[in-house]
Amino acid sequence: MYMSNDFPPALNEAKDNIYNITPPFYLLNELAQKSSANEEKWVVFWGTQFDNLPQIDEKEFCKQTNLCLDYIRRNFSGYKLVYKPHPAEPVIYPLLNLNGFDVLNERTVAEFFVLKNIDKIKYVFSACSMASMTSWHLGLNSHSFWPLFKYTAIPATRDGYDDAFKKMLPDFFISDLSQPVKENKKVLIRDQILRGNFSEILDKKRGTAWFIVGDPGLLVLTISMALLIRQISPGRKIGLIIEKHHRWGVMDMNEVAKYFDDIKTFPRLFYSLRPAKIWKQLRTAWAIKGSNISSEDILIGGGAISLVENCFVSYFPKSYKMALISDEAFRTCFGPKDPSFFQTHFSRRAYTFSNLILEPLLGLHRTIYREDIGRVANFGRYQESVNDIYDQMLVF
Repeated sequence: MYMSNDFPPALNEAKDNIYNITPPFYLLNELAQKSSANEEKWVVFWGTQFDNLPQIDEKEFCKQTNLCLDYIRRNFSGYKLVYKPHPAEPVIYPLLNLNGFDVLNERTVAEFFVLKNIDKIKYVFSACSMASMTSWHLGLNSHSFWPLFKYTAIPATRDGYDDAFKKMLPDFFISDLSQPVKENKKVLIRDQILRGNFSEILDKKRGTAWFIVGDPGLLVLTISMALLIRQISPGRKIGLIIEKHHRWGVMDMNEVAKYFDDIKTFPRLFYSLRPAKIWKQLRTAWAIKGSNISSEDILIGGGAISLVENCFVSYFPKSYKMALISDEAFRTCFGPKDPSFFQTHFSRRAYTFSNLILEPLLGLHRTIYREDIGRVANFGRYQESVNDIYDQMLVF
């Protein structure tokens, strides 16, 4: 058990199987151009999940949001202004002035909303939504007003968001509402090395390519990779393994199913000491162990320590295993740590039980987990070097 913060090595430095990649988001734009000739021009503002901002000054946050909405109204006459509430945000938050905005009742996650409307959306804005960062990576003009909102948050939350955004370019941020809006959309490139890498793997492994996805916000990335696989290997079966929780409840699964040949669903289960939940973890692990996964199949996860992904990478060692992980998550979980990092993280007894008893009992890779007091970025990794568990790690 590693209850101190003196952990074993996160990476096997002797192996050369970690690659920086550029996701094939250009394929999503090509798909949209083929399927639509829509001339509508949308400006989208992402709502905020207030429950995920502990001790936020809500009145000040909403006051600042209203100033940002005024800024959008001034700069985008002639555009359709859209307010997209966060799935966990009350529809039409009472302190907001949403005059001139269409408030969408559609509660699907922001990233999938972008995928469905990428031909219409011209600009994206938010206070501090990670969806703004995703939108920029998808090739849209996208901005965050985060510099204007820092004063409303507690230090742990400020530090967490600063770290999450630290690789974004200066023109991603708006800190002066008197300045005009500037285009900042990213030029999407074709990663020929990624394509060549997948070509080699798909030539060696002829089975189904299975994507293991816990967060529906990762569907856009997953679908772009699935489109690349279909380009390289037409007729290849592509499956989706869902770790289901409340955020999947807002998804139109008929829309999701269009991109996959097969979908398997398992519950997302947290560390727990409750007998009923422990029993559910046992049943889920046994069900996954009985899944029809071939040695010719490819498992593409996120390097996550969730029960579902841990079961698949533990129980099917002959399948080719890949981890598709963001640079931010990679740095958080596997990068060097300043000792002060863990001053804002803690561990629960339920994790200790899982680590000492449940994981060995089920034959799973052992894990390390710490929760973030600021609720921005929890810390989780395997005790074993992660690139010994996965055949390749693709960092985007």
